[in-house]
Amino acid sequence: MVGTSPTTATDGQSLVPYTNVFAQYQQFYYQAIENGQVPIQFYDLIRNYFISLK
Repeated sequence: MVGTSPTTATDGQSLVPYTNVFAQYQQFYYQAIENGQVPIQFYDLIRNYFISLK
């Protein structure tokens, strides 16, 4: 069934579908930028990473 996940991962499979966590991880990135936790030289690298995933 779509949207469900097994209780254990096998053969490198993810337990949580990518679409369920993408927005949360992107929000963590934005918060880290706002809080000064990410060095400025990594802004573009991380931003481009999230853009490439969309």
